[in-house]
Amino acid sequence: MNKYVRDYFKEERGDTDHGRFYKVITVNRDMPWAVVQQESKMTPRGWFELVHIDIESRIEFVEQFWDLQLAEHPLVESFFEKVEDIVLFLIQQKEGEPFNPHLVYSLKDDAGFYQGTPPFSDVIIEEHSFFHGEPLPADYLAFQRIHGQFGKNGDSGIYNIKQLLDGWKFLQEFLKKSDRILFYGGEPIDRKKLIPFYNSHERYSWQCFCADCLMEEEMGNTLIDHETISLLMHNNEGFKCLVFPSFLNWFEFYLQSPLEV
Repeated sequence: MNKYVRDYFKEERGDTDHGRFYKVITVNRDMPWAVVQQESKMTPRGWFELVHIDIESRIEFVEQFWDLQLAEHPLVESFFEKVEDIVLFLIQQKEGEPFNPHLVYSLKDDAGFYQGTPPFSDVIIEEHSFFHGEPLPADYLAFQRIHGQFGKNGDSGIYNIKQLLDGWKFLQEFLKKSDRILFYGGEPIDRKKLIPFYNSHERYSWQCFCADCLMEEEMGNTLIDHETISLLMHNNEGFKCLVFPSFLNWFEFYLQSPLEV
């Protein structure tokens, strides 16, 4: 794993150490499944099995799983070409709290890392497939079968389906206080139909599905932040305003976009 993974997943050690977590367990081949389950019942058995195979096979196996869920979208191959290792951590944020499993994708050439939480079952995804009566994009729901939350380095990252409501409420409060009118293609939009699915470093910056913005068969998405005045339409010259026709179009950009480590 690269140096940024080792630096990020540090434990607190005394008042002078600024580790991010109270305790971090690296799951390895010597750790029995019963011990992993005792520490974190949320850990998928498949994730545990990954640490028992060689790195090359591990990366290949996970890439095939992504391909299966995302219909072999080109972003999968381009992303995994940059992955040097996949590591499983159990993380305890504070003393006494449960351990949460994180699957970490360490990138080549010390280019940082991505990390994801466990996926949801088809039953849970079906229960949350609509938001305020609007069908969520199928490609976003498909990714929830790979990871719930997902982000690069310490980024807040993609909301899982159970976090969408809290994210939406926070965005609505932000828009209410900003007292601005948002336009899409020259027409005012209903800001209640903006559904944030990604938050940048817990800042006032979200990527949002827009129920008023149907670019292809499903709703497109756009950036909303403290500078947003209007939502410009996507054009053939590219995504200058971070407006995308689908979740996977945005996700491809996110997997390529550099962020501070």
